[in-house]
Amino acid sequence: MGLSIEDRGWLESMIDNQVKATPELVKYFRSPENKMEYQIKDENEFALASMFGYIVGKFEMFYASIHNKTLTGNEQDEAMGIIKKRLREIKDSLFEAG
Repeated sequence: MGLSIEDRGWLESMIDNQVKATPELVKYFRSPENKMEYQIKDENEFALASMFGYIVGKFEMFYASIHNKTLTGNEQDEAMGIIKKRLREIKDSLFEAG
């Protein structure tokens, strides 16, 4: 069994919120102090990986708290498919953030 319509909606909403937060995230990782502290060489790649990890982690925590169980393999695949479909939008938000 795959994700419910509500679960997919929550994931889409989490992605939307992360895209909206991109400018602040990029600003944070581009500061000289944070670049040095996190040993960042490529801010965009680091920000993309951080965004991806945040979305996946937040959704997995949400799912576990609502359903009192972890995602099945099929549900993980479906969630990753949704994120991959939105990856261009996520990357574009990084480049638009400067």
